[in-house]
Amino acid sequence: MYSIFPDLPQINTSSSPSEVSKWKKNQNVAKCYKNLFKRETADDSATYMTKIIDKIWASKKHTPKVHIAYAISVCEFFLNPSNQKVQVSEASIKFNITKYLVSFSLNREIINLIY
Repeated sequence: MYSIFPDLPQINTSSSPSEVSKWKKNQNVAKCYKNLFKRETADDSATYMTKIIDKIWASKKHTPKVHIAYAISVCEFFLNPSNQKVQVSEASIKFNITKYLVSFSLNREIINLIY
């Protein structure tokens, strides 16, 4: 994520709640969250999320959809200003993983953006 969003400030998963709160309120973090599923330019075929996934897996063709749903869920959770955590747990992202898996099944357009 940091290589795709170079202006994203660093945060440690063991940071105090006040440090996490301050980080989540940072304008650069908010901008990254807002742009996660957007394209850098109108001519760009890939969203920022797609670029992150491309950094994780060189070839997505054989990557299980659950792994992609997990990666998307982690990025969304990490940047989301509505939660005050940066440490991801199974319970905190389980719903989003399911949401993206269902979305993949129902909407081939999302998968085409990623693959």
